[in-house]
Amino acid sequence: MGYEKKEADSELILKYIPLVKRIVGRMDAGDGDLDKDDLFSIGVIGLMDALKKFDPKKGVPFEAYATVRIKGNIIDEMRKS
Repeated sequence: MGYEKKEADSELILKYIPLVKRIVGRMDAGDGDLDKDDLFSIGVIGLMDALKKFDPKKGVPFEAYATVRIKGNIIDEMRKS
């Protein structure tokens, strides 16, 4: 992976951090072991996964795709705890 790719990915992560914050703000951590900071970290991992797997040829807007990936990642982790 080239330096330019890593830099572009970093910029995209920073661009979509507010999306992660919005999603986490709407989710209830419940009685599990995870707090909002944990959910945010898990959400960022979901965002990075979305950046890696996104296929613009499918015609889905990135934000919609990323929202599903971020929520899914958080829910999976909440179920584990």
